[in-house]
Amino acid sequence: FYGIYRYGDVCILLLDCGEDKPDDHAEYNGLADYDAYRAEECAWLKKAVRSEEFLTASARIVLLHIPPAAGAWHGSVHLNELFVPVLNEAGIDLMLCGHYHRYQWIDDLSRGADFPILINSNSDKTVVTAGAKGIDIRVVDTAGDVVKEHKIPRNNR
Repeated sequence: FYGIYRYGDVCILLLDCGEDKPDDHAEYNGLADYDAYRAEECAWLKKAVRSEEFLTASARIVLLHIPPAAGAWHGSVHLNELFVPVLNEAGIDLMLCGHYHRYQWIDDLSRGADFPILINSNSDKTVVTAGAKGIDIRVVDTAGDVVKEHKIPRNNR
């Protein structure tokens, strides 16, 4: 369940990260094969980032539940190894994630990604607007108050 979507001048890559534990974890009862699934998805991703709908977009945003990371849970590490090199070469503007149930803004290359990663909490919503000047991000709490804001200037490709 992954795909590429174009909304006006914005291209969205919706990626499926599978699960965070190794495939042989007892919780999956021998029914999981997420490593192979992610490898298959990565082959698709390499083609998707060469597509016209991706290459002609002025904003490129990735949606992925589990954030990629080195030295973390198996799924995060595997995502970091497979997807991040492809996404770095592709010129991603923003990655939106969840999974940790707490807010984080990562734009310091600490995860090997040369694009910012917003990990949202489980109680706030993220409002993203992409326009001629770039990408505006607002994190809004349950009372409707903006608690965090980020701006990513337009990348003129």
